[in-house]
Amino acid sequence: ASVEKDFENYFEKAQKASATIPNVRGMSGMDAVSLLENLGLKVEFSGSGKVKSQSLKAGQKLSKNQKIILQLS
Repeated sequence: ASVEKDFENYFEKAQKASATIPNVRGMSGMDAVSLLENLGLKVEFSGSGKVKSQSLKAGQKLSKNQKIILQLS
């Protein structure tokens, strides 16, 4: 339940700041993929678990159909 609440809070913040790439490091891989795809990004990832790194810098301007690569640990 706690993880779900954290995700809801994060998702709400991301919707408000949807003009920039969110920082998804530390999030579970599937939550990060869902969040980023809902923002219009094309997501690729390798590994499993939590997000260790992301190819697009957090705070960078968001463009639809932009590709982001996540490295999971």
